[in-house]
Amino acid sequence: DCEIKEEGTKHILILYNVPLGQAGQVDFQAANAKSNAHLRVKARVIGLLRPLKDVTVVAGHSATFECELSYEGIPVEWFLKDTKLEASDRVSPYHFISARVCVCM
Repeated sequence: DCEIKEEGTKHILILYNVPLGQAGQVDFQAANAKSNAHLRVKARVIGLLRPLKDVTVVAGHSATFECELSYEGIPVEWFLKDTKLEASDRVSPYHFISARVCVCM
């Protein structure tokens, strides 16, 4: 996706949602005037704005774990004792988890 604009003598190219693979040379030509530049695309670093915190609950009650990422819409995975949790009414695949804690005897 791109937009090409002209504002008087100024010519503008806007590239939207630039993927990593789009890095390369950008060329401009108007009559005998030419110019070029290099587009570099860095991978975005996804960080934790708010990490998980330990939770203690009474057996049979709910435990809620939250963390906040630096970007929205990042697919995430949740694990409990090395077992991947699948999305359900109690597990949201993007931001939050609410899991029931059971003690089996």
